[in-house]
Amino acid sequence: MRFWTGVGIGAVVVAGLVVAQVERPVPPATTSVAVAGDKTIAGHLHMPWPSGTQVAEEVPGLGWIGGGQQGPSAPEPIGSLAKMMTALLVIQKHPLGEYASGPHLKMTAADQALYQSDAATYQSVMPVTAGESLSERKLLEGLLIPSGNNVATLLAKWVSGSSTAFAREMNREAAKLGLTHTHYHGPVGLSARTVSTAEDQVKLAEIAMRSPVLKSISSMPQMTLPGGKVVYNYNNRLGRDGIFGVKTGSTVVGGASFIWGATATLGGQPHLIYGGVLGVTAAGNQLQHALDEGQRLILATRRVVTWHPLWHRGETIGALKSAWSPPVRLALVRSVKILGWPGLPYQVRWMPTRTLSKPQTLAKGTQVGMLQVTYGSQTIKVPVVTESAWAKPSLSWRLRRF
Repeated sequence: MRFWTGVGIGAVVVAGLVVAQVERPVPPATTSVAVAGDKTIAGHLHMPWPSGTQVAEEVPGLGWIGGGQQGPSAPEPIGSLAKMMTALLVIQKHPLGEYASGPHLKMTAADQALYQSDAATYQSVMPVTAGESLSERKLLEGLLIPSGNNVATLLAKWVSGSSTAFAREMNREAAKLGLTHTHYHGPVGLSARTVSTAEDQVKLAEIAMRSPVLKSISSMPQMTLPGGKVVYNYNNRLGRDGIFGVKTGSTVVGGASFIWGATATLGGQPHLIYGGVLGVTAAGNQLQHALDEGQRLILATRRVVTWHPLWHRGETIGALKSAWSPPVRLALVRSVKILGWPGLPYQVRWMPTRTLSKPQTLAKGTQVGMLQVTYGSQTIKVPVVTESAWAKPSLSWRLRRF
């Protein structure tokens, strides 16, 4: 009797141990993705950056070609590039539709005298006569096309009361826009104390060109003055290779500058290109050299911006691992490619979409996460699935484990 009692007790103990072993929690499964992290497109970028000259070029939505500004880094005199900010502040204070004329300003004797004084010192000017009435749009055309210094001064007085007060507003706006290497001494840009960098001016151009009226005026190859005389835009590259603007400038001490905006088809998609060169001091026609550099860089950008494949559909990019079964490979449901150039940074992030803390059965092709690729302002999300089935832990495995 005692023997059978002992056997019974032993059976109960064994059964209890079996139940405890079966019900004992198993370690959670984990997913690992080898491709996650911060990366750059492989290869070497070939761009004809001009030697010794500040240059920057950006494809909005993708980033800065070459990672940012090339060449010298110190702020330099920018001349009439200052008029981009002048024009931007004018339409902020006096908004103007793309095809509207806006309010008219009656020219005074002082305005005429300013024109005559600037013309006498061989500055860029737009003729004005005391008593004539000129619209806001016509004045903006005179500011941006023949780059009238006198127009910049009279518009500054109209907006802020004086050139000094307007310069303060220019600097406040520059700080607001994050143009940390830019300082304005006045609305004209004639002073050597009006300085900036190529990258800052490209940023400003992109902002200014969001205004339909400023973009429309900047793209005009010529304008008709009151009285019928035609004057031409210093930017003689307008209409070539997609160029629609934006502004030229030059100073005696700093050389010539050109900030451009252009449309382009990159990788079969429409894109914008903004760029700029500052301080071109080559012998001969410096402004023409600056315009040529801009055109050369736009054409190079069209060549270097291409699609770069990262992974193919079905490619294994990771594994689902558990203590009770061999790893299950994880694969992408479609191919991934990004538009850019060698050296462009991109980020790869693994985003699980299924909780694997408890044992479960997954069929082949079950989605367990997403692979997110971010470059510039672009984001791609691709589902990741199991390449084979994944089963729950078996009874024999549960009993054997320690």
